[in-house]
Amino acid sequence: MKIVLVLFLVLFVGPFVLLLPFFGMLGAMELCARVGGRLSESLTATLPPKFGAAVIAIPKFAIIILKSIRRNLLRSSLSYLAVFVMVLVITGIWSILTFLDAATSAKAANFKALVTDKFQIPSQMPPSYIGELTREAANLPAGMRADPAKDVMTWSFVGTSLDPDPSKRSQENMIIFFSMDPRGLLNMMDDLEQDRLSPADAKQMRENVAAMQTNIKGIVLSEEKLRTINRKVGDRLKVYCFPGQYKDIEFDVEIVGTFPRSAGRYDGSAILNLEYLQKSLDAYERKTGKQHPMSNRYINLFWVRVPNEDAMRALAESLDKPGRFSTPPVKIERGSSAVSSFLDAYKDIIAGMRYLLVPAIVAVMILVIANAISISVRERRPEMAVLKVLGFQPWQVLILILGEALIVGVLAGGLCTTLAYYGVNARGGIQFPIAFFGKFFIPVESLWWGPVLGAIAAIAGSVVPAWSARSVRVSEVFAKIA
Repeated sequence: MKIVLVLFLVLFVGPFVLLLPFFGMLGAMELCARVGGRLSESLTATLPPKFGAAVIAIPKFAIIILKSIRRNLLRSSLSYLAVFVMVLVITGIWSILTFLDAATSAKAANFKALVTDKFQIPSQMPPSYIGELTREAANLPAGMRADPAKDVMTWSFVGTSLDPDPSKRSQENMIIFFSMDPRGLLNMMDDLEQDRLSPADAKQMRENVAAMQTNIKGIVLSEEKLRTINRKVGDRLKVYCFPGQYKDIEFDVEIVGTFPRSAGRYDGSAILNLEYLQKSLDAYERKTGKQHPMSNRYINLFWVRVPNEDAMRALAESLDKPGRFSTPPVKIERGSSAVSSFLDAYKDIIAGMRYLLVPAIVAVMILVIANAISISVRERRPEMAVLKVLGFQPWQVLILILGEALIVGVLAGGLCTTLAYYGVNARGGIQFPIAFFGKFFIPVESLWWGPVLGAIAAIAGSVVPAWSARSVRVSEVFAKIA
């Protein structure tokens, strides 16, 4: 029953709803053209004859074009819907590609370097490296130094389950933690830095950090994860680490906050205080009389923000000095390069989307418009002949046909990306998980992508039919009718 309802909404209600703004815009444009025509007639007395005729002709041309679109309503509506859907698909693809391009490019104002184990994947470094790496970054030459309080962050990945039985592990009871110093949430986590959040979201994150610092057992989850595990803020729960990682380690945690809704990339994520992980490993040693296997290698990533690439090179030279950071040896790279390497597994899919899928959709869009305009021109050959008899020049007929396609294409593209931008972003982004990116948002640039893409497709698809209409011969048309 639900499938039938969804199909009904998609096939019947959906197109009707999408056509409403199209009809509304056509009506508004025709009204403006009529008002412009009346104003132009009142201005002709103050203009030279040639200019006056041109001023009057423009709104009249617009009215004729809009009437032609309205007269062929079914074909115009189908062309509009086809372009709308195709621009929507392209906008979604471009939004994802734009986001990934931004994530894999180093930003001069927020240049982050990543230190990892040189020879081991996943990276595993001793906790002593936190202080040593921080000192190295803070002792760089003047102008290159990192602030230990704001510019460093460590990550340890901890996989846990609400059920102690590994065989019952599922998406509904799993929580994967970023174990870190909570202060890094405000200063170093992409999309969560205070200066990038709205005042309300920044206040929410400050409260989360304060709660985690006061209570080391406090955790922060995304709202999506809370719904998945059926918990709420304030709940206490016990989680059990995966046996293959932190075997026999358990955490008694309390949910103290959630990520802001604007931070869509962290949907499904969770934050655990690194101090609690350290104390749990120490407690294991006191209880069993031996160190936990992960006690000296639980730091996975060390992030440091430096002013520029020269500072990163200087830090790399410092880390490579003989006798320093040799057990294990470490490497340093741009954070954006690390993300790019992480996305290598998806490079074929991304390349296919960029170089095959998008051009194919544009080509189909052009063919749809070309087919619709060609049919319209063939049906309206007598009309073109009458227009020529009435004094229309071939170039004017050409403009009429191109104008029809252009209006449909620009309206379809513009309305599509406008609705997508405000609709998708207001609802928290596109759920399209790639690597560790949970959601993607429509960039503001899409507000001009749509109209331009619609215009290009319209012009490319209507040039040949419009040239055919321009070349209509009056004698041949009336000879066939006779």
